[in-house]
Amino acid sequence: MFKRILVPIDGSDAGREGLDEALRLAPAWGSTLRLFQATCTYPFALEMANSADLEGYRCSLRKRVDHLLADADALVRKAGLRAETIVRELAQGTPARAIVEEAASSNCDLIVMGTHGRSGIARAVAGSNAEEVVRRSSVPVLVVHRPKRRHRRVTPSSPAPVKAVPVQLAQ
Repeated sequence: MFKRILVPIDGSDAGREGLDEALRLAPAWGSTLRLFQATCTYPFALEMANSADLEGYRCSLRKRVDHLLADADALVRKAGLRAETIVRELAQGTPARAIVEEAASSNCDLIVMGTHGRSGIARAVAGSNAEEVVRRSSVPVLVVHRPKRRHRRVTPSSPAPVKAVPVQLAQ
């Protein structure tokens, strides 16, 4: 059904959730996982930097990306699946747009990606790549979000969490 699955890799926990889900799905369809990383080669902060600074940044970024993709590739191969890796350097545009373009140009049948689940101001500032991919893609998209467990805050007015502990009573 899904012979080629595009999996964006960004090094985040959310990205890893997307990869884990793709690893769970792929064996049923005999899918090849296309591990994709979009990097911004000209970050805003370095626009005015000299060329040596920019080249150092690009080299450092490329090493990190290569490491991320090598780790993801090893996980896929350890699971007995086929993997392809691709890096796309972005001089402009968004990672979401690059993901959509990659899925279309490499004939992927599905995109599986994690989401951070940001909301409010964080979403307004950082945006949502997953949402943009869902809106723009002609390829089906599976978005994975496993929220972190939040510790319940106990206040004097809230009941304390109950934990059952077996107790043996003395006779």
